[in-house]
Amino acid sequence: MRRKDNQSMRRMGYACLSVVLSTLIALSGCRGLRSTQMEEAKAVATEGDPWIASNMIGAVDESTPVNVKDDYFLATTKEWLATVKVPSDLLSWGTMDAREVEIQDELLALCNDESIQDQDVEIMRQYMRIEDDWDARDRLGMDPIRKMAQRIMDIDSIDELADYLTSVEVRSWGNYLDVGEGEPQGESLIGLTPQVRQGREPRVQVATNKWITEEDLDSDEEVMLEDDAAYLIERLGLSHQEAYWHVDNMVDLELYLSEAMYAEGRERDRLLRPLDEGLTERIREAAESEAYLVDMNRGELLQCAGDFPIEKLLEAYGMDGVESFEVLNPMWLIGLGECYNAEDLDLLKSHLLVGLVLDAQQYLDTDAYYASEYDEEELEDEEDEVDESRIIELDEDTEISRSLIDGVIIDAPEIATNAYIKHCYAPRTTERVREICDQVIEAWRLIIEEEDWLGDVSKREATAKLDEMDVYVGSTATLMDADDIRLEGIDSPWEALYQFRKARTNYIVAKLLDPDSPVLWVSPIEVNAYYSDDNTIFVGCGFLGGDIFGVDSSIEDQLAVVGHTVGHEVGHAFDGMGVLYDSKGNYRSWMSEKDKAAFDERSKRVQDYLETIRPLGVEEYDGRQVSDEMIADMAGLKAVLRIAKDIDGFDYKRFFTSYCAGWKSVTTLSDLEDILDEDTHPLDATRANVSVMQTDEFIETYGVKPGDGMSL
Repeated sequence: MRRKDNQSMRRMGYACLSVVLSTLIALSGCRGLRSTQMEEAKAVATEGDPWIASNMIGAVDESTPVNVKDDYFLATTKEWLATVKVPSDLLSWGTMDAREVEIQDELLALCNDESIQDQDVEIMRQYMRIEDDWDARDRLGMDPIRKMAQRIMDIDSIDELADYLTSVEVRSWGNYLDVGEGEPQGESLIGLTPQVRQGREPRVQVATNKWITEEDLDSDEEVMLEDDAAYLIERLGLSHQEAYWHVDNMVDLELYLSEAMYAEGRERDRLLRPLDEGLTERIREAAESEAYLVDMNRGELLQCAGDFPIEKLLEAYGMDGVESFEVLNPMWLIGLGECYNAEDLDLLKSHLLVGLVLDAQQYLDTDAYYASEYDEEELEDEEDEVDESRIIELDEDTEISRSLIDGVIIDAPEIATNAYIKHCYAPRTTERVREICDQVIEAWRLIIEEEDWLGDVSKREATAKLDEMDVYVGSTATLMDADDIRLEGIDSPWEALYQFRKARTNYIVAKLLDPDSPVLWVSPIEVNAYYSDDNTIFVGCGFLGGDIFGVDSSIEDQLAVVGHTVGHEVGHAFDGMGVLYDSKGNYRSWMSEKDKAAFDERSKRVQDYLETIRPLGVEEYDGRQVSDEMIADMAGLKAVLRIAKDIDGFDYKRFFTSYCAGWKSVTTLSDLEDILDEDTHPLDATRANVSVMQTDEFIETYGVKPGDGMSL
């Protein structure tokens, strides 16, 4: 999957609060690089390993020497890298970002065209007006969540807590429904992600839901979240001491559950003791392999949940007929069941209260939206020097409008998708991309058949995954209906959000109850394509447009970006995680021990090679962390080149140039460092260069010889 988390930018706020906004931008260091860092980047780009540095804003200019045989990405994209400017409201810029902005502008054009009288477009207009009415938001203050908060604080017993969690009000908010974004939502302690595929039994993924102990939060971010939560709780009428008491309770609960999640030795034995022997063994195996994922039936799920009322939750969300579950981090659920008791009631209530205020924060008034206070002198120390020539300063109206429409896409993706499909999506796109998908899958079939290291049994299992693979392109035929969404008379974005979440909850429940229901796909407008471990590929309408895909583009251009992306996603069915799932999406290792050993040896080669690449000349990649994505890139490229062999006159130079153009991106040094530390994807320049240099077609097209930078 492409780097979703780093490409999707959070809304930054509105220009009417420009002083606070500029402070936030300065704190993030997103406007440029310190001069010493810039010089270091340029030095690395011209001496030594340039593949990473070329993705840094300002590292490449007109004087940077290039050689197509040494650094293909740099040579192919130098002109763009040397002249590209980043919009002032973003941290980075590239092919994917440009596509996101293009969609924003297309939806804005719909909303601004009063001749379009369309229900979905009108809902977008209404929500943007509500979001932008700061006078109304400031007048309401904390009132939109006051009753909800009071109801949590009034809970007196563990039975009342169960009644609250399964109440119509909480269900309507959909707090326990995680639609695949992986973000904490509302007052939930776990997340339930329904997986609905036509012709298959529905399955629900059960995951953790945590605020403070998220692995990608640093200590400063944790403190900021805790301070924001305490400030918001104080504004509900509690004292400073009471507010931090709730925050401390929430942290204590999450720390306990995190300790349970990674428990070892006697503590793990103790937590697992009440479970059946077979289930215990599967949880142990998952923990030992660091997969932390176990398939379970309903009875096994209830064992893990202990006293936590998960069965009542499933019933409340229409999942009482579901018998198949995929539990991520089952030890978290076991720990939650253990502490779901009267003695720990205060901890549980505090977690709900903190979750509520943090979930609602950006939908309340000005003071809530910008709750964190920063030390001005500290900000001056942290601020990077700015190379203004690399920044496109957006006018106030553009910045506000894009922020508002981005709010619609984030909070009501179904509505935005409906409008986009009806008014903006190019005809024949879905049909053409489906043809490409069929070609890619057939190419994969040939590759598997020809692998001499893979045994017959493993080949049959792998081919079965291709046979059973569901591929969804563009959108679904039955998206969420907007008929029940009413925004008239609403002044609070939080109350408007309730309308969206309630409609989404009812939509998901209806799909779960309908055995003939098509796929559940909440956000096709997202600029992304991805593989799901239940052996399904999604290629969203948001991904299929702009410079990424044109229905009348050349076959070289279509295969280079969309064809490769589909090949990459198919590749995830056969990467280190994919080989642990069978054709039905069941957690089952299907490779023979001999073939798995050969597979691991080949994966290790990729890991070892990646660890020879030193970003910025200092720290090398963690090969194990990024190898699956790199393998999928390499295999996806192999698949589309297999298709190219049967196309007369195929222009390989155009193909490779288009392929590299798909990886165009620049960002700041701090963002590159974060990606290196946390992301499972290599940086874009690495992905482009390492994948093409594996292919005979590239070597022959450009005459690469031993000793060249692009030669292995």
